[in-house]
Amino acid sequence: MADPPFTRARVRVTQPHRASNPYGDRDFTPGEELEMIRWPGGDLWATELTVDTSFVVPGECVQVLEVLGDLADPREDETRG
Repeated sequence: MADPPFTRARVRVTQPHRASNPYGDRDFTPGEELEMIRWPGGDLWATELTVDTSFVVPGECVQVLEVLGDLADPREDETRG
């Protein structure tokens, strides 16, 4: 069975979390609201689709406020040419 698509949502941070990427660190604080993307196959929320520049927050640290829609898997575009 295929994983669900990437899901874009407005979330609220419920627990403090520090995330890192190659360009630095970012502290997420409780009460902060932002738009994030849930990756298929797990409960991880990212600030963007680009893995190298995204900050990732585990699902237990966020509350989904509003689902904004699904996003196509960007890897599918690569296979289409």
